[in-house]
Amino acid sequence: MKKNILALLLIFNTVFVFGQTTVTCTLPDIIDATPGTVTVPVNITAFDNIAALSIYFEYDPTILTYSSYTNPNATTTFPGLEVNSFVVGNSYRIGIVWSASGATGATLPSGVLANIVFNYVTGTGNFTFLQSICEVTNMSYATVPVLYTDGSIAPSNPAFVSIPELTNQAAPNNGLLVPVNVDFQTIVGGVNSFTFVVAYDETKLTYQNFQSASLSGIEVLQLTNPTRIVIEWSDAVSAGSLLNGKLLDLVFNYIGGTSALSFDENLCHIGDHNALEVPAVYTDGLVTQNPGTVVNVTAATKIATPGTVVLIPVTANNFTNIGAFDFLINYDLSVLSFTGLVDYHANLVPLTGSLATNITATGVGINWQASATALTIPSSEKLFDMQFTYNAGSTTLKFDPVLSAVSTFGLTTLTVEYVDGAVSETQAPTASAVMPDVVAIPLTTVDVPINATGFAGIGAFDLVVAYDVTALEFKGIFNPLASLSSTGELTYNATGGKVYISWAIDPAAVTGLTIADNEKLFDIEYAFNAGSSVLAFDQTSCVVSKFDLDPVIVSYTDGSVEGGIQLNLKLFLEGLYNPATGLMNKAQDYVGGVTEDKFTGTIADQITVELHNTANYTTTVHTEATVNLNTDGTASVTIPSTFSGSYYVTIKQRNHIETVSASPVSFASFTVPYDFTTAANKAYGSNMKLVKTGVWGLFAGDIDQDANININDGGPINTGIKVGTQGYLAIDINGDGVVNINDVGPVNISIKSGIAVSKP
Repeated sequence: MKKNILALLLIFNTVFVFGQTTVTCTLPDIIDATPGTVTVPVNITAFDNIAALSIYFEYDPTILTYSSYTNPNATTTFPGLEVNSFVVGNSYRIGIVWSASGATGATLPSGVLANIVFNYVTGTGNFTFLQSICEVTNMSYATVPVLYTDGSIAPSNPAFVSIPELTNQAAPNNGLLVPVNVDFQTIVGGVNSFTFVVAYDETKLTYQNFQSASLSGIEVLQLTNPTRIVIEWSDAVSAGSLLNGKLLDLVFNYIGGTSALSFDENLCHIGDHNALEVPAVYTDGLVTQNPGTVVNVTAATKIATPGTVVLIPVTANNFTNIGAFDFLINYDLSVLSFTGLVDYHANLVPLTGSLATNITATGVGINWQASATALTIPSSEKLFDMQFTYNAGSTTLKFDPVLSAVSTFGLTTLTVEYVDGAVSETQAPTASAVMPDVVAIPLTTVDVPINATGFAGIGAFDLVVAYDVTALEFKGIFNPLASLSSTGELTYNATGGKVYISWAIDPAAVTGLTIADNEKLFDIEYAFNAGSSVLAFDQTSCVVSKFDLDPVIVSYTDGSVEGGIQLNLKLFLEGLYNPATGLMNKAQDYVGGVTEDKFTGTIADQITVELHNTANYTTTVHTEATVNLNTDGTASVTIPSTFSGSYYVTIKQRNHIETVSASPVSFASFTVPYDFTTAANKAYGSNMKLVKTGVWGLFAGDIDQDANININDGGPINTGIKVGTQGYLAIDINGDGVVNINDVGPVNISIKSGIAVSKP
């Protein structure tokens, strides 16, 4: 029943700053449902000149069964709108689709798009938009940003029981109060009994007692295997409780880390004054630690030569007021021979306590205990080096999280994140992780992908990326590869100009994860201020390991973000232009005996954009190839900000004549528009063709791209016609995937007219 608050705030901020109208699509919260027929309206606002829509949401089939739908706009705004119910895997979905049949789009400032009729059984469920596959487009074929707000359904007069989310807590905290809140005021006659069962992570929270109970006679019990708390109360004599507020506080010793506080709804119940079950809505809680206070200890990964000494630095973050630590680090004793600890941190020398090591059957144990004062070491600084003689082969240096521990000077055990290290022999990388160089517009967000090759049978990875905080602000990790989420847990945080990204496979997995080569792992999203920033892998902290914990040797390619200028073009290609629609047809290909779109979405074809020196046109200062050209003639190119002067803009395309802007175009601002379509004189030498009254396009027919349309271009087309050539080919002038007589006409006309390139 939670709303998409983050998206709502984002849209509100956008409206406040820019004064734009927010386009919305909303599902309701139905909180008084009774078994039987229930109608769920899909409400919209600010739908203006809409060409097509496809909106999907999912629902719980144990709560609802789909019955039918009605279209309140069938005779006005959205004739032909259809609603379908279907299933994908375990996801039960409703799909709403519609497209305009004429040249005019649909406009509905506010109202109901469709009424979805369900049979409501019982219980509480959510209506959740599948935003990744929802799309609304206008008559220019541009995607319309829509604020989607999910909905819910709950039975009539439910009780509400909730635990809040306590985020960014300081740890340790001996005496953390976790309130349990209830709302019984809608229950006729009140509540006379309840049992609430709450599960939590005993490694993060230790239950102590409860306090501030609002009802007398409440009992709280602690269960084990698994660890849970049971809150019970009953009063068959007094009037039922109509309490709306805090029921009590659960008191915990908070050790640190993250723990959910989850209601076991199968074991929870509420009884009214007639001892009948009361429907209830339960909202789980959460306790999380401030990321900046989490202790982590990291062992480095090293490449070494057999027979040499190798030093493995162990670094720490948030090592403040430490009274003791124990590390058990396991490794292959045939690969490494431990010889001692060297190069201690200055705060350990002279020793502020007792530091000892012992070699075990599986690795080495390291113990330190404070004497008179606690130990504090600045974050990301080295505790010491572990010194080994490297024999041969490879091994991980893996912390044993059960037998390793860090405690405060007061001997409170802290939650610690351990990052394992590794040693392997010098060898060629077998995998790669790559970030591109990205050009972005200042004061916008930019997504930087990390692509991987050779990630086969992977069990875990840690990637650390450094960036310039004056140019970039980290926003989050988005668009993760689906298999990362389905087979393990991806976590991240950013501090000190570095993004720390970790993934580990599900402990129940039996094999590692294999990722297709050149697949994107995820996008790192930044808010880009201005200037530029190198995006550098911190290779000493990056670790990729197999399912069996063997290290993967990875080559890392750094990327960058550089300020840019967005060139927004509009142009039409004579060969693809359709005067009847005012749009270009999509170029076709012939694959496996079937003609199909060459490009996805609204992409008609691709062009090359060049910037040329104004004093000497023969000097090309910048080139952008394979630029997507949409059916409406629009194309956007981001040019590095170093090119902020004035340049001739040149358009090249596989079978059209090279066309140049009429005069130099200034790139002195962040966005630069140029429209070739409005007049012939928008091109140098007015070298364009009238494709429709008032609309101009690039001449078609320069097959061999020699800057002239002549007999050398017509011949290959005639040959292709004779042999029935099909496919995405330069000789297919109209782009329908078939070379025939329709492709000859435009070329012959241009040949007779002596069409050639006109440029400075």
